[in-house]
Amino acid sequence: MKIEGCILVPLFLACFASLASTQQLPPAPGPYCPLSATEVNRLASFQSGDRVVGTYYFYWYKWKDACIESVCNPTYTRSHIEFATGTHGAAAPTDALTDHPPDLEEMDFADSSWHRAQLERIASASIDMVLPVFWGVPGRYGEDGHYVAKWSAVGLEALARALETLESEGKRFPRVGMFYDTSTLGFESPFHFTQGRRDLDLTTAAGKSHFYGTIRDFFSLVPPRFWALWKGRPLVWLYSSEFAGGYDHTLLVETKVRFASDFAGLQPWFVANLDWSNEVSPDWVYRWGGAIFPSYLSVNVVGPGFDNSGALGKPRGSNVLRDRAETRFYRDSWERALRTISPVTVIETWNELHEGTEICPTVEYGDEFLRITGDYAAAFKQAAPHPPLPGPYQQNAGVKWSGSDPLPGGMELVDAEDGKYRLVTSGTETVLETRSPYLYFAVDDSFCFQTQEPMDLTVEYFDLPERAGTVKVEYDSWDRSGTLHGVYRASESEPLSGSFKWKRQPFALPMARLANNQNQGADFRLVVPMGLRIRSVELTKTN
Repeated sequence: MKIEGCILVPLFLACFASLASTQQLPPAPGPYCPLSATEVNRLASFQSGDRVVGTYYFYWYKWKDACIESVCNPTYTRSHIEFATGTHGAAAPTDALTDHPPDLEEMDFADSSWHRAQLERIASASIDMVLPVFWGVPGRYGEDGHYVAKWSAVGLEALARALETLESEGKRFPRVGMFYDTSTLGFESPFHFTQGRRDLDLTTAAGKSHFYGTIRDFFSLVPPRFWALWKGRPLVWLYSSEFAGGYDHTLLVETKVRFASDFAGLQPWFVANLDWSNEVSPDWVYRWGGAIFPSYLSVNVVGPGFDNSGALGKPRGSNVLRDRAETRFYRDSWERALRTISPVTVIETWNELHEGTEICPTVEYGDEFLRITGDYAAAFKQAAPHPPLPGPYQQNAGVKWSGSDPLPGGMELVDAEDGKYRLVTSGTETVLETRSPYLYFAVDDSFCFQTQEPMDLTVEYFDLPERAGTVKVEYDSWDRSGTLHGVYRASESEPLSGSFKWKRQPFALPMARLANNQNQGADFRLVVPMGLRIRSVELTKTN
């Protein structure tokens, strides 16, 4: 990590300043806004060439009493640890956790000693950055009786005190970036519920003020010397866009202008979930859900597995969406992260115990996942390249799926909700018949993974009449301008011609990445008419 100087607002952004909302924001809840240029000039930053490991940090737990400073509310007791009496039909409080930390009764978002214990364990695993999941709401930290977000601010203040203690003792600690839990866009605020809709419209002045104010509030609560910066810009993760009633290309641009005004020229480095459209132009993209399907985009996201039985009030193991397979799933996810060019790998999660995605020590797993994380985090930061993933297709020039070949060919069909099919056998031949508009395929990672080699795909199908439509490929690519930031880049379309013969159609796949980023971990999908029959699919390296 290097020292980064003050970042000035580019002149081309100035034209957007007049577009930013003039609606007055409530005061920031913390003391670190505004910042001076002197303070900014002293900030440390991650830089190009660094390899960084982070983790999502959930701090909403509170075992102890029902009070936060002067505010007392029964819902704070056992917060996010037990359900309230009567929830899920229970006659008494019900365990809300799938897995359980050994220090359960010490969990308290308002207690700096609890945060300190978490931070020390995180640092011991060579994790460089925590992303506290922030549920802030502008003007709702206790002002005028509005305290829906008070716990979130109090928890960050306690985290900051823990960081200060570790710093004073000369101990290692992770830097702090923001995870903006956008579900808070549905919360009441001075800018919300005046528009007659539940989802806040981020194209409006009020919506933009709520959005920016939440980001400002987070950074006002954390001492700047502890911030996680990339190239001198504070890191902000954006959760799903589904909670926004609308947004457009001006959202992040105007937010950067307003942030720069309050924080001496600094601009956030935005890392957006994959469902935010290309028009918002985030700096990086990631995908939430790495504990079920790891993703390898601008940022890698890996996790140990997923069991949200606790969140549903059910016995552990009742709702497993991704089995940990002891530790194999987590290790396999990391093995792929080691071989990417992405500068950041984020672990989903440190301690989301409802959904069983945690790597922190637990009664159920001990500290095994913490130790595994330490080993892989250290390996991720090594300068030397890692060898290709092992497997039988390392030296192959191509891989193939064929319905009539019982032997593996390095390519598999992937079952997805929008990718249904049936196998039809006639004599000695078996072919695919589509039952959905898509067919998904996964390529063996020993053949290619996050490749930069030119690729061609050849699809053999039975040619139907022209009116039936076209055939094309949508593939995981490096092209950020493609659909979902390149995860579904489209090839040229090939119209059906009605020859009623088997046809072998080649498709060029420029800028192919093929890093398991599509639905269900697929690498590409065919976009085809329903009822089309397919005999084989071949992928070849063309260099």
